[in-house]
Amino acid sequence: MFLTDPRTNGMNFKIIFKVENCRDYDAVIATNMAENIGIQLSAHGASFKSSTTTISTQYGEEEYTELEFEVYKATLPNGSDAPNQYIMAWIDGVITTARKYGGNFVQTAANAANLVIGSANCDVCIYLVKYYPFVLSRNDHVTNFIADAPNAVEMIQRYNRNDILDEDEDIDYNKLANKNKDCRVWLYDIERMTKAKDDAINVNRFQQIWENGDQYYQLEGTNAKLKIQGTSSFNYRYGAANTDIDFGKKKAPNATLVDGYGNNLLADELEYKGFKINDDSLPITYSNTKVNFASCEQVNNMCNAEWYQRYQPFPSLSARDCMEFAMGVQFIKDRRENEPSDGITLFTEKGASFNPEKYYMYSIANMGTSKKNTHIFHSEDECCIEIKENTSDAQKMKSYDSAWTAND
Repeated sequence: MFLTDPRTNGMNFKIIFKVENCRDYDAVIATNMAENIGIQLSAHGASFKSSTTTISTQYGEEEYTELEFEVYKATLPNGSDAPNQYIMAWIDGVITTARKYGGNFVQTAANAANLVIGSANCDVCIYLVKYYPFVLSRNDHVTNFIADAPNAVEMIQRYNRNDILDEDEDIDYNKLANKNKDCRVWLYDIERMTKAKDDAINVNRFQQIWENGDQYYQLEGTNAKLKIQGTSSFNYRYGAANTDIDFGKKKAPNATLVDGYGNNLLADELEYKGFKINDDSLPITYSNTKVNFASCEQVNNMCNAEWYQRYQPFPSLSARDCMEFAMGVQFIKDRRENEPSDGITLFTEKGASFNPEKYYMYSIANMGTSKKNTHIFHSEDECCIEIKENTSDAQKMKSYDSAWTAND
């Protein structure tokens, strides 16, 4: 596999397997390592090593696992450096790890070894092994993922939920919502992309589509304000920025928001204005969309809150601690009007085919709030306790005007 340089044409390696009866957590189940270059699979994870770059990914024993490693080409046909010099890892059709390799990258071994499969410390079930001496296109990946399904039923399901492209091979938000009914789709029609935390732009139209949600969740709004959220997120603004959308009167006095029944969710007479994430949530006018590109802490926090709620021993409590999120996909229609000199332009890869009247997929994210408590109290006996860091005055039960020291 590594007698020739995979950077020339790219390469793709795929193996479908399952580890059973494991007696050693670190048991090696397959390897072709030579001169510290190659691929190695253990009972709980796999790594791809070159002279300068190593990527790894995790999985579990007793799991039917589809693992892929891929190396992108280093140069373009004209001899210039390719922009996407990546090594990628995939699990079950999803990219789990990506690393960019540099000019000192070496992926050939003079004494390259064959791939040896098997272990004395566990049983290794092999369902498929493939090797391509070239990089696969996006369509190749999807086609392979469908064809490699373990049975006909799964093959049909994979085809149906991946049949989401339009005639231009862009993701069609209507197809995505219809084929993946638990997935929420958010549409933002904007004059241009926000470029900073303090650059709140107008959202001409906002829409949420959720096929498995009732009519309440088919939201439509206008004149909300959108801005980048988070300092580090600014660096990923071309395709992975965290964003805030605000329907509140203070930031967006002309905003409108209605549900699928036509109810005004910002009406003055409402005790709680805004939209709910789920049935038992407190309505919100501010929402944050986390892309988790720089860090997945928001996913961790969201899952921890969900698990705590699932197993907490007081079933009368209806919502969360102080955060709640829902997964979905964000689409943007970038009209590029009044573009500032220091602004940014999205979807540049479309070139002349870019259509300012079309929604293009921007990110896969989770939308919700961590700004306020989302619990609705049902009796006077209920209360909310917020647990803060153990060094805070409130956690130490100190008053703010106290002269006590931390040693107290």
